Amino acid sequence: MRVDSENRNMNNDQNADLGLVDLFAIIWKRKLIVLAGTVLFAIASVLIALSLPNIYRSETLISPAATKGADGIGALAGQLGGLASLAGISMPNNDAADKVSMAIDVMKSRTFLKEFIDKYEILPDLIAAKSWNPSDNTINYDPELFDSENNQWVREAKFPYGPKPSLNEAHKEFLKIFDVARQKDSSLIKVSVKHPSPLIAQKWADAIVHEINAIMKHRDLQEAEVSISYLMAQLEETEVSDMRVILHSLVQEHTKTKMFANVRKEYIFKVVDPAYLPEEKAEPSRALIVILGTFFGFIVSSLGALLFAATRRNKKIA
Repeated sequence: MRVDSENRNMNNDQNADLGLVDLFAIIWKRKLIVLAGTVLFAIASVLIALSLPNIYRSETLISPAATKGADGIGALAGQLGGLASLAGISMPNNDAADKVSMAIDVMKSRTFLKEFIDKYEILPDLIAAKSWNPSDNTINYDPELFDSENNQWVREAKFPYGPKPSLNEAHKEFLKIFDVARQKDSSLIKVSVKHPSPLIAQKWADAIVHEINAIMKHRDLQEAEVSISYLMAQLEETEVSDMRVILHSLVQEHTKTKMFANVRKEYIFKVVDPAYLPEEKAEPSRALIVILGTFFGFIVSSLGALLFAATRRNKKIA
């Protein structure tokens, strides 16, 4: 009676475990099956890698701008803080580091994205862009999501979503392609945007920095105007000399803030290195996809060969 070669490599005891040599022997005997499976996975990996669009990343380096207005109010708070507390007035907290941290958080917020989408009309390029044609600099949109000819959303979505993506959906996609991070051992901040079109990636990276400067400037101007109006009203109502000194000083500092904001274009962030036009793709790594896919195919095929051998062995034992 002929005995299978893999069974000869097993112990006579039915419950004995297979050794490493036995496993390699089984795989080697069915090497053609393992090879075929590995090749199929390799081909599938190549096809998947080739089907993925190129993604480009554009980056810009920015640094916190000198906030003279904030520094002046901060110094004033240190000088007059005790006196202000006695007079019943709370000094504003305009720490420059806090403003930079707030600006970074604002860039990641839904409010900022909504204003950015409305101003630059980026929703189709954010959600439905599929690939980029370098020959004529056009975007290929996913036809199941967006009809570019009629400029209309056509996706089929279940409640509570509609054909047009919601702000929450757009925000999730935006956070996938946008990143802002402080550099280690440096005050510099890197803002990066990824997109199938290198031109759009560059445009958005520059526009984001421009818009956050404009938004933070507008907020500080509004805050200064409201504060000045309030302080002037308080000046008219009080005759206490110490309190009037504090109020006059605060009005002066808020006025400086307004002047500083109106004359400075780069209000919160100063551009150190503008966004560049990327020439090479950032992803996908097609070679890595093929290598991992091929390796995964070898593992799956080998496990399949071992499972087949174990099934045959159990049948013979039974």
